[in-house]
Amino acid sequence: MKPWNSLCALGVCLLSVFQAGCSGEPAKPEVYPVTGVVTQGGKPVDGARVLFVPDDQKLQPASAITDKDGKYSVTTFAQNDGAQPGSYKIKVLKYEGGPPPAPAGGQEQRFISYEEEQKAYKEETKPTPPAKNVLPKKYEYEDRSGLAHTVPTAPSTFDIKIE
Repeated sequence: MKPWNSLCALGVCLLSVFQAGCSGEPAKPEVYPVTGVVTQGGKPVDGARVLFVPDDQKLQPASAITDKDGKYSVTTFAQNDGAQPGSYKIKVLKYEGGPPPAPAGGQEQRFISYEEEQKAYKEETKPTPPAKNVLPKKYEYEDRSGLAHTVPTAPSTFDIKIE
């Protein structure tokens, strides 16, 4: 009976060692806050997507969406965490139009008549024009935008003026 207890104890020890070695998540690279303001003609650009495309493919891209004041804060791994240190080319897009947004979940359902259902179906199946970028075309491509920023190992600011 004693050898069996020793074997069980050894098994439990080995299992705990393997479990401890395999349970850790890989460490995420350091990121540093990058904020800024996007303006066009001196006015803030609301709802623009700002994309930081790294020159070094080992780095992760980062992105942000501007608020009503044109302000943005870059995200890589978690909301507004920043970007990895390094050089980036930047593109800026703002789409308008396209299909309407889906209704929010959890809305109360109501019963409608057959006629109302048919009318709603006709409205939903009308072709909608695709969303269109309303900023100058050169900003759609990081290689043509002329925008670049080197993220240091500290918080930084990069304001963008759309011409």
